[in-house]
Amino acid sequence: MMTTQWWKSFSGGLVALFVCLSAPTTSAQVNTCPNVQVGTLLTTDPAVYSDCGLDVGGSLNTPALAYDVAPNSRMEAILMGIPANFSPSPAPIDLGGYTARSIINAGSGYTGDCSDQTYTMNVDFLSSAASSGDVICARFNAVDPEAIWIRGEWNGTTFVNPLAVTNMNVSAGSSSSSSSAATAVPTLPLFGVMLLGGLLGLFGLRKLKQ
Repeated sequence: MMTTQWWKSFSGGLVALFVCLSAPTTSAQVNTCPNVQVGTLLTTDPAVYSDCGLDVGGSLNTPALAYDVAPNSRMEAILMGIPANFSPSPAPIDLGGYTARSIINAGSGYTGDCSDQTYTMNVDFLSSAASSGDVICARFNAVDPEAIWIRGEWNGTTFVNPLAVTNMNVSAGSSSSSSSAATAVPTLPLFGVMLLGGLLGLFGLRKLKQ
C-alpha cells in the first residue's frame, strides 16, 4: 500500500514538474521597418529600402536590396551613406553598428519575410541571374543576432511586394537585445528532472503519513 502511495506521489510530482517546464516561451520577434519602399538608387538601379539604418564607421547608412543595371547586371546588398542617392530619399534611423551582410535567392513561391533563411555572410551580390518571380533576400547584421532583412520579388525589371523587417527596437532608434531577442529558457537534464520529481514525490508521501 505504501509503495502504491509513494508511486502516485512520485508520478504526480513528475506531472507537475513537466507542466511547469512546458510553459510557453517567448520567441524572437521582428518588426516592420518604417517607410519600406521601392525606388531607384543612383537614378537607374531598382532598389528596396526603408528608414532602418546602420552605422558604418561613424556614418549612418541605408541598407538596400538593389539590382545593379550597369555595369554588373546583378542583384546586390548595398549600404548607401547618402540618402539623396535614393529616389525617394529615406530618413534612416540609427539601429546600431553594421558588422556584415549577405544576399540570397529564396526562389519563386517564397512567402516569408527573409528572417527564416540561412545566409553565408559577407556575400554581397548574386553571381547567378534572377528570374522573374524569384524572391531575393538580403540580410544586414548589427551585433549578431540583431539584423535587418530586406525582401523583394523580382518581376524582370523591378521589385514588387517589398518588405524590410528587423529584430531591433525601431521605436527606440537603437539596438535593443533585451526587448527583441528570444528569451532564454533554463533547461534541466533528465537526472535533474527525476531528482526534483522524486523530491516532490517524497514531500507528498510525507504529507500522506501525517
